[in-house]
Amino acid sequence: MTRNFSAKNGECTDKRFILAGPIGPTGPAGPAGATGPEGPIGPAGATGATGIGPIFLAAGVAPSNATWWTGPSSFFNFVNSASSGQEPARGSPMPVACTLSSIAMYASRNLGTVGDTSDTITLNIYKNNSVTSMTCSVTSTTRVHEVISNTCTGTVVSFAIGDTLGLQWTHTNLSFSLFTQYGAGLRGQ
Repeated sequence: MTRNFSAKNGECTDKRFILAGPIGPTGPAGPAGATGPEGPIGPAGATGATGIGPIFLAAGVAPSNATWWTGPSSFFNFVNSASSGQEPARGSPMPVACTLSSIAMYASRNLGTVGDTSDTITLNIYKNNSVTSMTCSVTSTTRVHEVISNTCTGTVVSFAIGDTLGLQWTHTNLSFSLFTQYGAGLRGQ
């Protein structure tokens, strides 16, 4: 068998007989490549939890009148008569569409005399100046500052943007010496 040697330095030039030498050090990193094409859109994520929806709050002290009106979220002060063409049951316009689904109420006797009995506060929901079937009541005790609460569900009222929500309040004890504090939270979905 014949081997080919370089005439210059006596090295073998036949590639079948050349042995590899040690690996040299790694060279410097090359420049960054071009950005690749945009990948496909991934699958839709899971549906998130349902939000709580709008909440409206109203509170005050029952007047000496049997009936009075307020708007939700203290939109205007209470009105206790409908004279001179007023429409106190109109309430205020809804900024969002929702369905009122529950009313949480409380009543608490703030002040009264020994002869004053309990007081039942009732809230009726008005939509566009007309009473609905959604209502809730709570009765205070004769103990000062004892909070009695009640949550009413089951009847719902749907509102579109711009429909009006009015709150009509009534109470049973019209004693001038009794002061019953009341409050309500209305939840929409």
